[in-house]
Amino acid sequence: MRNWWLAIWLLASLPLNAQVDSSASYTVGQITVQGNQTTKNYIILRELSFNQGDTITLTNLKKHVERSKDNVFNLGLFHSVSILHSTENEIIEFTVIVAERWYIWPFPILENADRNFNTWWQNKDFDRLSYGVFLDWRNFRGRNEKLQIRVKTGFEQTLNMSYSWPFINQNKTVGLSISTGYTTNKEVNVASEENKQIFIKDENTNLRERYFLNTTIRLRQKLYTQHAFTLGMSSYHVSDTIQNYTQPYLNKGAAFNSLVYLSYLFKHDKRDYIDYPLTGEVFEFLAVKQGVGLLENDGLNLLEIKASWRQHYQLSNKWFGANSIQGMSNLLDNPTYAYQRGLGFNNNFIRGYELYVMDAQHYLFNKNNLKWELIKPNSYTIEKLNWKKFNTVSYAAYLNLFCDVGYAFDELYDQVNPLSNNLLIGYGIGLDIVTYYDIVFRSEYSFTKDGENGLFLHFKKSI
Repeated sequence: MRNWWLAIWLLASLPLNAQVDSSASYTVGQITVQGNQTTKNYIILRELSFNQGDTITLTNLKKHVERSKDNVFNLGLFHSVSILHSTENEIIEFTVIVAERWYIWPFPILENADRNFNTWWQNKDFDRLSYGVFLDWRNFRGRNEKLQIRVKTGFEQTLNMSYSWPFINQNKTVGLSISTGYTTNKEVNVASEENKQIFIKDENTNLRERYFLNTTIRLRQKLYTQHAFTLGMSSYHVSDTIQNYTQPYLNKGAAFNSLVYLSYLFKHDKRDYIDYPLTGEVFEFLAVKQGVGLLENDGLNLLEIKASWRQHYQLSNKWFGANSIQGMSNLLDNPTYAYQRGLGFNNNFIRGYELYVMDAQHYLFNKNNLKWELIKPNSYTIEKLNWKKFNTVSYAAYLNLFCDVGYAFDELYDQVNPLSNNLLIGYGIGLDIVTYYDIVFRSEYSFTKDGENGLFLHFKKSI
């Protein structure tokens, strides 16, 4: 009987005796990187939230590991990232294990000239397609440098080249990129009416030619914050057909404009997964000054300010929410048509209004998503494909409800565009699929306050 009581006492005391002091501190010792056949170690180590010699408590250990995994994965260089650790004599050692992706992508281009796939699909005009070759060489030399060359013909003739270095100094805090390009068009958007773009076309003449050259310096002294300063030069040359059009396309109705521009970007980004975030936030501020008086025919005086804040959060095991607010304002002269972009371009649109543009000098909009995890993030290995850079297929799926609200402030073209200077509201339901090499497919059925509805397809995240 006495032995039974002794056994019970020992079992009851085990959790107490085995309890670990969560406030205990460990000094970070050796950090080992495995699986990186191409990528240099310092590219990976730069993204960790801890360095050799730092002190970490067990309370903060999980947070450091998860945050560092997200940071390394967001480089876009790896299929998977895992971080293991071991402790001994108040020393904690880490092993970072990565699975590298394929970095050289010479693939064919087939692009439509419209603002999004839905606009092109409305008319299915194959003359508005451009085709060519795009070389995207990521992680060049294993230093996360990027080389891009784009050659297109068809609707748009383009030759663009860019090269970027993530770090050019020993402390790995200063980056540099250089871009240059030339584009010609035989069809050009010159106006809008009923919130639809108006194009003019001439098969025998290049209606518009554009050159640009710029260089950007990026400062990244902290993990999640960066500053980017850009100095660039661009020039437009348009034909008499555009020059004589009723709206001023270039400054003072000229056929040629060249200018020097300066821009500043501030970005604070703590999202868990940049290509399809579920938690975290990002804030961006961009100021662009076009025309600084350095060139003889540089008569523009434009200052455009943009700001955006996007928040992603987990509500429960399978529910997620996301909100964003974005705005733009021209603070000096009103832009001529060539330099104006309102709502409806890139990802700046109210869902449900994909087929419309709102030419505007200022805009403000808010997007909201409520997501339910239909298929949790996972991966599948194709055993018969013995090539690790291609045999891992990741996948996840989410059902979502959304509601967007926006307003485009237009003082120049509102008389022929009824959606401008009016409250825009779009809402609906959608399915998002995230898969191979960060590809996102979105299908959404949207309704607007104006009584329109329809199915729309997109290939990037909504917020």
